[in-house]
Amino acid sequence: MQEKLFRGKLKKNDEWATGGIAFGGAEFEGKIYITSPDVEDGRVVWMHEVYPETVGQYTGMKDKNGKEIYEGDIVKGLVMFQDNIMEVKGVVKFVHGRFVIAEYNCSLYEFANIPSKKSNEIEVIGNKYQNP
Repeated sequence: MQEKLFRGKLKKNDEWATGGIAFGGAEFEGKIYITSPDVEDGRVVWMHEVYPETVGQYTGMKDKNGKEIYEGDIVKGLVMFQDNIMEVKGVVKFVHGRFVIAEYNCSLYEFANIPSKKSNEIEVIGNKYQNP
């Protein structure tokens, strides 16, 4: 089973962090944290508050340059649509239980329709937080 990995922009310095995710308890209500578990025993080593709107889940795929693809990334590349390979550019979203590339004309293309199934046809070119 694949471990769920998240990314978020840290409130303390505007840098990006990846790791687990934690939601604030009673005294931290409404806050979201990216966490790093200890490899040996699973306890949290560090926990940093992030801007909630920047949190995105890892898709489990890397682009053609080996970069992890997260929700909120802007990608371009080739997908299969009705037996045709076509070039698309859009934002990675999680819709109805699956990751898709949402083009700006509202078309959705599932990651399952990437011709190679290994994402070597897709490239991360930015993210919606830094390149709206």
